[in-house]
Amino acid sequence: MTNLENLEKVEMPLAKRVFDILGSIFALILFSPVWVLIILAMIGE
Repeated sequence: MTNLENLEKVEMPLAKRVFDILGSIFALILFSPVWVLIILAMIGE
């Protein structure tokens, strides 16, 4: 095992964490109409 043990100890910077969360929220808002259309199409079958 090389550096696999060290990967668990690496802390993520706060700025990256906030960016990841905000990006995820933005993606959910952006793609939610697509999911609604897919659900409506499945119900209509």
